[in-house]
Amino acid sequence: MLPALLLGYGLLLGLLALIVHHRHGSQELRVFFVADGRLSASVTAASLVATSVGGTSTVVTAALVFRHGLAGIWIDIAGSLGLLLLAAGLARRVRETGVCSIAELAGLFYGPGVRKATAVIVVTAEIAWLALLARATSALLTPALPELGGWPFVALMLLAVLFYTSLGGQYAVAFSDLFQLVLMILGLLVLAPLYVHRALVARSAILVPLTLSFPVSATLGWGDVGSFLLLMGLPHLVGSDIYAKLLSARNAKSAARGALGAAVLKLLFAFGVAFLGLAAARLLPLGTDADMALGALIHHVLPPWGAPWVLLALVATTMSSADQVLLSAITMTLHDLFPSLSLHRGSKEGAAVVFCLSAFALAVALPTVVDAMKVGYTLFASGVTLPLLMALLGFRPVRRGMAGVAMFGGALLGGGLHVARLLGVFSGKPVVWGLVLSALLLLAGMPRRDHEDQATPRRY
Repeated sequence: MLPALLLGYGLLLGLLALIVHHRHGSQELRVFFVADGRLSASVTAASLVATSVGGTSTVVTAALVFRHGLAGIWIDIAGSLGLLLLAAGLARRVRETGVCSIAELAGLFYGPGVRKATAVIVVTAEIAWLALLARATSALLTPALPELGGWPFVALMLLAVLFYTSLGGQYAVAFSDLFQLVLMILGLLVLAPLYVHRALVARSAILVPLTLSFPVSATLGWGDVGSFLLLMGLPHLVGSDIYAKLLSARNAKSAARGALGAAVLKLLFAFGVAFLGLAAARLLPLGTDADMALGALIHHVLPPWGAPWVLLALVATTMSSADQVLLSAITMTLHDLFPSLSLHRGSKEGAAVVFCLSAFALAVALPTVVDAMKVGYTLFASGVTLPLLMALLGFRPVRRGMAGVAMFGGALLGGGLHVARLLGVFSGKPVVWGLVLSALLLLAGMPRRDHEDQATPRRY
């Protein structure tokens, strides 16, 4: 049943992309990148939540809750808090700029050099996120179809996303998100909790009080909570994929409402997945791989007719995030880094192929799906978030050169320390050190007090 559902799901996404391509494919690139800023508040909210509830909010959250108990949910709560702060003010400011990408937004405040620096960091992070989502899809489907192995699922997921995203652009991504959000709600908030609860009752299994420890647990302390707030909260407050959705909204009001709706729905999904992670720790045998816990729970606990539908919903969460990740990488490349390439036929498809191949290679190289997540979020949070946040909040301007140095310095230090941590030669929080360096460089780049008359940010 599952192969048939996956095939039908893929065909529907492809059909939607063909319809969108027929209606909008001949228009300018702004339509491809941000749907020409025409999406309603409801579509914006649905697309935002479908994008933000991805591999991190499902496979990674379930894995952390499986390992550390309920305290592991902070990785998702942090994202919801970021969206709430975004809805409170910044969403309107972002939409009112009328740009097409977060890199162009950075260029408004800091000039063309910082625009390109932002684009380089974001594209690198997007490749890591795409690898994460591909690994997450494989972790979900391998327990149900072990005869196929893990890497074919990675390749198939990337091929599907490549096809419909490069063909239909933001319209295809946004309206496929509506369809996928319905699947996600049905599978993760209705069917899965219902059947897992029945399994707990049938086996007289109770959730061990130790696993319900919150806000911290024996294996996840306040330092980890703070790291999650920075690692996940900041990219939801200042995020390339999040801002792509806001820039696609009809107006500033629609953007703010969309962010608020997404924050609430994301929190609901967080607790739904956390419940599944806690149940997996009670229902699955000792020694179960945490990355595989969610897929294994569904495969072993849910009835034969229900498990495929829940797995399809989980695949929808990763696909609905991966398409925007890929689209953001294409946008940053053709709009911000090499705009002349956009004049050539097939440039969007060629860029998509390069990014998918790079993501596949990274997915093979990284040890776990959690590592893939942390690489992308560390690079982005350490490098891009603080300079842009300062500009949007109206702080005193930073000299153009120092803004770029702060971005690259924070990203390189955070990313380098994360690699060192994977190699076992560093045990701290890479994102914290990356942000500290970025903040120090930004402070060094601020004008002296005797130049306060230059305090209004220039726009380039």
